[in-house]
Amino acid sequence: MGELTLRIAVRGHKSVAVHQFHQGALRVLRPHYLDESGQVCYVVVNPGGAYLGADLYVIEVEVEEGAKLLLTTQSATKIYRTPGSFAEQRMRLRLAAGAQLELAPDQLIAYREASYRQNTHITLHPTSSLVMSEVITPGWSPDGA
Repeated sequence: MGELTLRIAVRGHKSVAVHQFHQGALRVLRPHYLDESGQVCYVVVNPGGAYLGADLYVIEVEVEEGAKLLLTTQSATKIYRTPGSFAEQRMRLRLAAGAQLELAPDQLIAYREASYRQNTHITLHPTSSLVMSEVITPGWSPDGA
């Protein structure tokens, strides 16, 4: 189980977190800047290492007017066997006027007998920009399937 809330705004010439909250198994690493554009990069980590049955992960990201965010993950998200239930991720993204978000998580790996639901709700201003990718791949199977 985990919850992460992140709100990014422009301060000076850089985008910075003006609100950050985490609970349970979701966190972000210290922010860094990859170039001089002012875009901030945050890396989401799940210290638990995987999603299991009945796990719920809630992520809320708001990028305020003119702010720029690159959000990625530290490693692949693994979903192990989920007997009797499913793992779930709910994500809400809100981008204000002129905001930019690049959402580039590592792959999602669903192992045999895994059940997963993902709901992503996105609110964009007409002048905002969102680049989002998702890679889903099967995990290892004992019979090579």
